[in-house]
Amino acid sequence: TSNAAIRNVGLTDGSVIGQRCVGGLVGYGEYSYIINSYATGSVTGTWYDVGGLVGSIQYSTIIESYFTGSVTDGQYHVGGIVGYGEYSDIINCYATGSVTGTWYDVGGLVGWLGYSTINNCYATADVAGNSYVGGLVGLVFGDADSNEYSVSNCYATGSVAGVNYVGGLVGYRNGDGTITSSYWDTDTSGQTV
Repeated sequence: TSNAAIRNVGLTDGSVIGQRCVGGLVGYGEYSYIINSYATGSVTGTWYDVGGLVGSIQYSTIIESYFTGSVTDGQYHVGGIVGYGEYSDIINCYATGSVTGTWYDVGGLVGWLGYSTINNCYATADVAGNSYVGGLVGLVFGDADSNEYSVSNCYATGSVAGVNYVGGLVGYRNGDGTITSSYWDTDTSGQTV
């Protein structure tokens, strides 16, 4: 989708299978809005940018939306709501179920997040990957030229398993940005850092 608005749309017990840019509702979106929408079921991608709701977004906003189910088999950029998000806002959203990636950037809500904002969101999804694995976000990225990231008022409670750069909330922080008023459950996540 490009320059689109998706409102009050839901996919129930769906089964979406693809290679890259695979999502329960949208594969790839730019300059778009997704509002009060959801997907349940399973999303399977064999390559990258695999998300329960959206595979990949740029310059977009997702508000009051959720995914519940399983996101599996993506190699990298795998997330419960969004696989890959850049210059976008994710507000009042959540993901439950499970998220599994075979390589890196795997998160309960977002796999890879750059120059973007997550506010008032949570993930209870169980997350498993290899590197850059987080209960909420696998990897967050920003730079010093006012293209920073912001994560605020968020939490994660699912189990988190990985090999390198694994975190209960965020797997890896790269560059400039802030994480405030957010937490993860050290008991259910199995992660103390």
